[in-house]
Amino acid sequence: MNMRTINAKQNDKEYVFKVKVLLGDFVYFIGRRGKYKEKVLNSEKLPWRRIAILGEQSLYKFAEVIVSSFDFDFDHCFGFFSNTENYYYSDSEKKYELFADLEDQGIEPVDSDSVKKTKINKVWEKIGERMIFMFDYGDDWRFLVKLEGINPAKKDQKYPVILEKKGKSPEQYPLADDF
Repeated sequence: MNMRTINAKQNDKEYVFKVKVLLGDFVYFIGRRGKYKEKVLNSEKLPWRRIAILGEQSLYKFAEVIVSSFDFDFDHCFGFFSNTENYYYSDSEKKYELFADLEDQGIEPVDSDSVKKTKINKVWEKIGERMIFMFDYGDDWRFLVKLEGINPAKKDQKYPVILEKKGKSPEQYPLADDF
């Protein structure tokens, strides 16, 4: 995917995230609060990406770079949800969905905020904050997004940028024989 990037301006902040794909074979809920915990069922580890994006860039741009970093096509609706405590993302206090941006196109109203109008720095305020990024509501791709750092932006860096990749990307559309 050829993604549009921008140069940082003076006083811009760089937000660094670790984004981990939550594959059903690897993740289960544990404990009283049902938090996501990793359980590795084979020798592979959950694939993850470290991504830097400017605080003034939108959640839409962040979704685009997440999807691109895992070699997926950016061809489905998506959202960011603050409920990382259990499987029910719709129980989130903070919700941002593409559906909110599509309401004027005949889509039913939603109780979520816009991903196109909402900036990164308005969603994440403290290091360690987490959200679930849900992509393709039909196939239910879930990613755990954790803020690792807020730093002065590098003046010669184009954003967003994928800083590090670990693990093989899952297939977005696996063949029926792969199930």
